[in-house]
Amino acid sequence: RSAGRCTLAGVGSVRSGEETASWSMAKSYYAALIGISIDRGEIGGLDDKVGDYLTYFNDERSEITIRDLLDMSSGLDFPKDEHETMFFQEDHLKYAMGVGVEKSAGLRFEYNNVNSMLLGDILIATTGKKADVLLKERILDHIGVTD
Repeated sequence: RSAGRCTLAGVGSVRSGEETASWSMAKSYYAALIGISIDRGEIGGLDDKVGDYLTYFNDERSEITIRDLLDMSSGLDFPKDEHETMFFQEDHLKYAMGVGVEKSAGLRFEYNNVNSMLLGDILIATTGKKADVLLKERILDHIGVTD
């Protein structure tokens, strides 16, 4: 699954030590991992076209940049359900890969979860590793987070 998992120390209805989906916390992790990948030369820069990394973006989405995804201004389709149906799919990325364009990129902020799924796919394309593995290797291990 694409959604990250985290273990909380007794927050709300989650019991201490219980795993739960990380949901929107993952967006910050994706941003940090993209920045690290730029620093390592794996990604050219924030203004690179997503299509430079994801071959299926060679259509009407070809002008969308990594910055547009991070800024939540990609212009990708944003239905009334805000893509909540994506979370009921077995493969979140497969769903995200098929989302089309609704408006030009960079015009409007829309909190669109599809953007994060695509950032994760860019990380796979450029590093060969999924975001959860990169998060552990490139951030958590370095700051001593082991659990």
